[in-house]
Amino acid sequence: MRPYMDPRTRLAMERYRDLPFPFEPVGVGREGEPADVDMEAEMTLEDLAGFVMTGSVATTAGEKGVDLEALVKGVMKEVEEGWGDRPTVPRKLVFKAFMLAGRPR
Repeated sequence: MRPYMDPRTRLAMERYRDLPFPFEPVGVGREGEPADVDMEAEMTLEDLAGFVMTGSVATTAGEKGVDLEALVKGVMKEVEEGWGDRPTVPRKLVFKAFMLAGRPR
Protein backbone atom coordinates (compact mmCIF):
# COMPACT_ATOMS: atom_id res chain seq x y z
CA MET A 1 0.00 0.00 0.00
CA ARG A 2 3.03 2.29 0.30
CA PRO A 3 2.88 3.40 -3.35
CA TYR A 4 -0.44 5.06 -2.54
CA MET A 5 0.69 6.80 0.64
CA ASP A 6 -0.01 10.53 0.74
CA PRO A 7 3.34 12.37 0.91
CA ARG A 8 2.12 14.21 4.02
CA THR A 9 1.70 10.86 5.77
CA ARG A 10 5.45 10.39 5.56
CA LEU A 11 5.85 13.10 8.22
CA ALA A 12 4.06 10.82 10.67
CA MET A 13 5.81 7.68 9.43
CA GLU A 14 9.13 9.42 10.06
CA ARG A 15 7.94 10.40 13.56
CA TYR A 16 7.87 14.15 12.71
CA ARG A 17 11.67 14.19 13.07
CA ASP A 18 12.17 16.59 10.15
CA LEU A 19 9.17 18.79 10.89
CA PRO A 20 10.15 22.32 11.90
CA PHE A 21 8.60 23.07 15.29
CA PRO A 22 9.06 26.75 16.18
CA PHE A 23 7.45 26.51 19.61
CA GLU A 24 8.66 26.42 23.20
CA PRO A 25 8.51 22.77 24.40
CA VAL A 26 6.01 22.06 27.18
CA GLY A 27 7.22 18.58 28.08
CA VAL A 28 5.54 16.58 25.32
CA GLY A 29 8.25 16.04 22.74
CA ARG A 30 10.34 18.72 21.06
CA GLU A 31 11.72 19.42 17.61
CA GLY A 32 13.39 16.28 16.28
CA GLU A 33 12.30 14.22 19.31
CA PRO A 34 8.54 13.61 19.41
CA ALA A 35 6.85 11.83 22.30
CA ASP A 36 5.69 8.28 21.56
CA VAL A 37 1.99 7.62 22.09
CA ASP A 38 0.22 4.25 21.92
CA MET A 39 -3.41 4.52 20.85
CA GLU A 40 -5.45 1.41 21.68
CA ALA A 41 -8.66 0.26 20.01
CA GLU A 42 -10.77 -2.90 20.14
CA MET A 43 -11.59 -4.09 16.61
CA THR A 44 -12.79 -7.14 14.78
CA LEU A 45 -11.14 -8.11 11.52
CA GLU A 46 -14.04 -6.48 9.65
CA ASP A 47 -13.64 -3.28 11.70
CA LEU A 48 -9.97 -3.17 10.77
CA ALA A 49 -10.76 -3.60 7.07
CA GLY A 50 -13.19 -0.68 7.29
CA PHE A 51 -10.57 1.41 9.06
CA VAL A 52 -8.04 0.68 6.31
CA MET A 53 -10.59 1.72 3.66
CA THR A 54 -11.00 5.15 5.26
CA GLY A 55 -7.31 6.02 5.31
CA SER A 56 -5.43 8.34 2.98
CA VAL A 57 -3.80 5.34 1.30
CA ALA A 58 -7.21 4.08 0.18
CA THR A 59 -8.23 7.57 -0.96
CA THR A 60 -5.06 8.04 -3.01
CA ALA A 61 -5.34 4.56 -4.52
CA GLY A 62 -8.96 5.27 -5.48
CA GLU A 63 -7.96 8.55 -7.12
CA LYS A 64 -5.42 6.61 -9.19
CA GLY A 65 -8.09 4.18 -10.37
CA VAL A 66 -6.97 1.25 -8.24
CA ASP A 67 -9.63 -1.31 -7.29
CA LEU A 68 -9.86 -0.55 -3.57
CA GLU A 69 -11.73 -3.70 -2.70
CA ALA A 70 -9.06 -5.87 -4.33
CA LEU A 71 -6.26 -3.86 -2.71
CA VAL A 72 -7.74 -4.13 0.78
CA LYS A 73 -8.61 -7.82 0.31
CA GLY A 74 -4.98 -8.53 -0.56
CA VAL A 75 -3.68 -6.72 2.51
CA MET A 76 -6.35 -8.14 4.80
CA LYS A 77 -5.65 -11.71 3.63
CA GLU A 78 -2.21 -11.42 5.21
CA VAL A 79 -3.66 -9.89 8.38
CA GLU A 80 -6.32 -12.60 8.57
CA GLU A 81 -3.68 -15.33 8.58
CA GLY A 82 -2.14 -13.83 11.71
CA TRP A 83 -5.51 -12.99 13.29
CA GLY A 84 -6.47 -16.60 13.91
CA ASP A 85 -9.70 -18.55 13.50
CA ARG A 86 -11.99 -16.09 15.32
CA PRO A 87 -12.29 -13.03 13.05
CA THR A 88 -15.49 -11.79 14.73
CA VAL A 89 -13.90 -11.61 18.18
CA PRO A 90 -12.52 -8.11 18.85
CA ARG A 91 -8.82 -7.79 19.55
CA LYS A 92 -6.92 -4.98 21.16
CA LEU A 93 -4.91 -3.18 18.50
CA VAL A 94 -2.20 -0.66 19.30
CA PHE A 95 -1.56 2.13 16.83
CA LYS A 96 1.73 3.95 17.18
CA ALA A 97 1.49 7.73 17.16
CA PHE A 98 3.84 10.61 17.87
CA MET A 99 3.18 13.96 19.48
CA LEU A 100 4.71 17.39 19.69
CA ALA A 101 3.24 20.08 21.93
CA GLY A 102 4.45 23.58 22.60
CA ARG A 103 3.53 27.20 23.17
CA PRO A 104 4.40 30.21 21.01
CA ARG A 105 7.84 31.66 21.67
